[in-house]
Amino acid sequence: MSWAAHLATATEIERDTFGVSQTWTLVGGSGPEVIVAPFDESAEVQSFDDDGVPIAATRPITNPRNADLSRAPRKRDLVTIAGTGYRVTQADPDNDGTTRCYLEEV
Repeated sequence: MSWAAHLATATEIERDTFGVSQTWTLVGGSGPEVIVAPFDESAEVQSFDDDGVPIAATRPITNPRNADLSRAPRKRDLVTIAGTGYRVTQADPDNDGTTRCYLEEV
């Protein structure tokens, strides 16, 4: 089995184990898209201030597979999870075919 196949299998296991139903409205898209993707409503995120001092915070994060949507998620896309609306504030594509999306409640 190739590395890509192993990675795809791991991504599917993550989605099936930690995934929740999500309704996406992509900016410029044709309408809502419903997928299942991992979601962590209080993921620890680390960044750095202007002096290089680490700052830890919690933010909601989801990690959808790009192939599950009509295009990869981008900043300003909207997603509803368990009745709560979020906007993507940052979208970081991973090399495994997913995009880590940092969310803010709207």
